[in-house]
Amino acid sequence: MPLVTDGHPEQGYLSPSILREPYVHRTKTPWLLKEQEICGINSGMLISLSLFKEYRYNEELFLDHVDHDFIRSMRKQKAIIKILNAELNQDLSSFQTDGTKAISRYDILKRDLNVFYKEGWKNRLYYYYVLFRRKGSIFMQTKDWRIWLH
Repeated sequence: MPLVTDGHPEQGYLSPSILREPYVHRTKTPWLLKEQEICGINSGMLISLSLFKEYRYNEELFLDHVDHDFIRSMRKQKAIIKILNAELNQDLSSFQTDGTKAISRYDILKRDLNVFYKEGWKNRLYYYYVLFRRKGSIFMQTKDWRIWLH
């Protein structure tokens, strides 16, 4: 997987990221990640076709965390994950100033996170924590109070 940025270097790389059950978060030092904690997004990733003989993406996930679910599954199968010496800059829809668009995007995130964090009490607690944090972030970006109703 390549190094992926999204215009917010102060937050670290979008990918590779850290997956320490239950949470996924950015890192500023991806080359220091341990093999058992590496995660990331599919953008720019090179994947051997032979992996898909046994694996299918989780069709319960629509958009968010599809990538992280894939990497989590690959780690369970002991697949080798390497970081490429290449950088991609990606423009994501998660940074919105339009309240209506941000709320619509939040609703998708909420549904997918519910699937990704469905098992275990730690995952469920983390699910609510991520949603609360995202609502706060959306409110700070948009100043749209309607986010608190979702």
